[in-house]
Amino acid sequence: MIIVGSLARQNWHRQVRERNLDETGATEYVIDKTAAVAREFGFDPMAIQLRPVASVPDIRARVQDAGLTPIYGIQGIGLTNDPQIRADVIESAKRGLEDTVELGAKIAMVSLEPNPRVTHLGHLARAADILHELGSLAAPLGVTLGIEEMSLFNSDELVHVFTQVDLENVGLVNDTGNWLILGEDPLEATKKLLPHTVYAHVRDYALENQTYTGVALGDGLVDFDSVLPVLATLGEKKDIVFTMELDTDTRDEDDAVRTSYGYLQNWLAAH
Repeated sequence: MIIVGSLARQNWHRQVRERNLDETGATEYVIDKTAAVAREFGFDPMAIQLRPVASVPDIRARVQDAGLTPIYGIQGIGLTNDPQIRADVIESAKRGLEDTVELGAKIAMVSLEPNPRVTHLGHLARAADILHELGSLAAPLGVTLGIEEMSLFNSDELVHVFTQVDLENVGLVNDTGNWLILGEDPLEATKKLLPHTVYAHVRDYALENQTYTGVALGDGLVDFDSVLPVLATLGEKKDIVFTMELDTDTRDEDDAVRTSYGYLQNWLAAH
């Protein structure tokens, strides 16, 4: 089954900034915006990815009242050689996993944070090692961990990392637009990483002013007619979340969000 989701803070980040909302206010604002999308387009269930929050019980109640399915972003993972810092990272991640469970989420996102003194091969080794440790902690909790491709590793290196981790509950959050940042073809990278994909950010980019700028789905460079059917095969055996991400610098957020969800609605109806 394919479940539509919202990368909520990115989708309305400029509105949050313009309203000068604190973290709690921002979270509540984007929950309400996502719930309105679910009602308008009839997405049920609908997922929402949230940043770390100060009061998990309060936000869980807001998410439940809105009828949304939570996904949690817990923290960044520093790829360090310092054993004390590594121990602190693990302890912080444990607390993040506890919050994930308390929120009622089954997927937790982590990011990998490079250390400039660590070589590239060192980053690869440390990523595999720490993801295996965190995945082993997450498995008994029923939590799947996902990392997103950004700028640290290319698709071949990500395959290597996930092969080394060798855990079913650790894999890729495939951001369809970020492959462009890495200079890779989204379709070929999606095919290559499909066995390791646990979650998807469906995002489109246009290249403007030497910047990959978020645009409504179908208005940019990603060939969704090719990419989405490949990702959708994951939904044949288990639920897969297609979380729409806008994160635009220049477009009207509400217009682009509505266009994007209309695009997903029409694609799902046709397939």
